[in-house]
Amino acid sequence: ATNVNGYTGATNVVNVYTNDTLNGTAVTPSQVTLTTTVSNPNLILNPNGSVDVIPGTPGGTHTLTYQICEIANPTNCDTAVVTVFVMTPQITLTKEALSGTYNAVGNIINYTLTVTNTGNVTITNLLVTDNNADAGSISPATIAILGAGQHTTVSATHTITQADLNNGFVHNLATVTGQDPVGGTVTDESEDPTNPAQPGDNGYDPSCPKCTVTPLTQNPAIALVKTAVFNDTNADTFAQVGETITYTFTVTNTGNVTINGLVINDTQIGLTNAAVTPATLAPGATGTATATYVLTQTDINAGQISNTAIATGTTPQGGTVHDTSGTSTTNDTPTVTPLPQNPAIALVKTAVFNDTNADTFAQVGETITYTFTVTNTGNVTVNGLVINDTQIGLTNAAVTPATLVPGATGTATATYVLTQTDINA
Repeated sequence: ATNVNGYTGATNVVNVYTNDTLNGTAVTPSQVTLTTTVSNPNLILNPNGSVDVIPGTPGGTHTLTYQICEIANPTNCDTAVVTVFVMTPQITLTKEALSGTYNAVGNIINYTLTVTNTGNVTITNLLVTDNNADAGSISPATIAILGAGQHTTVSATHTITQADLNNGFVHNLATVTGQDPVGGTVTDESEDPTNPAQPGDNGYDPSCPKCTVTPLTQNPAIALVKTAVFNDTNADTFAQVGETITYTFTVTNTGNVTINGLVINDTQIGLTNAAVTPATLAPGATGTATATYVLTQTDINAGQISNTAIATGTTPQGGTVHDTSGTSTTNDTPTVTPLPQNPAIALVKTAVFNDTNADTFAQVGETITYTFTVTNTGNVTVNGLVINDTQIGLTNAAVTPATLVPGATGTATATYVLTQTDINA
């Protein structure tokens, strides 16, 4: 008997009476006795002459020796051997990726697949499939026949996608299917023969432990450009408290993986976790955020605002990526916004004649009281204000207060004693 499936076993694979005769005629079971003389644990000789193969019988040739004797003439005996060939239809498939640097969409991974007939019978009509291979790239996808012990090589490719880069790995599992000599299906899933992924390894997928895993090079990176526009609300060309600066933050994904949850922080202008729109950027894409800052007197006194912001996002693996703003995507130069200054003051001087004796006329020794009123008419704080009046002998008389913010006033007073020359004039 040939081509018996040892895995499942079989009954009545052969009947010894088929080629036995008694006195030149076909044997009738009731006329003879059967005795196993050399047994085989995998074969069973039944009284009716049939031979069974038990399930789980290993492949190869199995024999059983038996004796057949005539009941009517017990000395009329003969010995024969039953030979049963148990087939082991088996194929194995390995798959490995060629080494290379894979870091961009469109990179191609080349795979070598090896189909080996590890059984003891010929396998036909083999088909190799791989759901993650490029369409039409499996070559050859069909193998007409593969003898026992033979192998053949198959190639396939996979073109890297953005989803692959975001994942950081490409997982591939191929399958080969064929037919054994009796029409049974023989199949195997691929394994990586050189770098099989193990539990705990980066990229190991418990749902596909036999997958060929190819690591991809991830480069998460962003660039933040910050621009500013001074809003001169009253169009006087100078900065005033309450006027504003509009900041625009432009984030570009300069890496090769998608970045999520992008936000902007700028401590100096009080901006916290301002969302970028869109907050998720594919490589090469840009998003923006805007903020309005209200000027303070301190800002105007400084003559400019110079500051940087920080953009922060999340990588596909949950890591953090950030960048400090610059004037272009290639630097971290602070954004400087000039605030036009207009330092200016106005002095008003008033005088009161003090007619001490109330005679309506001026006399030597009577006085004039001068009041000096200083107003800050510019847009910056002015410090150290003093009054000088040579004619009345006033030198560096302090204004109170000596520091004036825009719009504020300060004063100083002085008393002048009249001379005869003054009165004569």
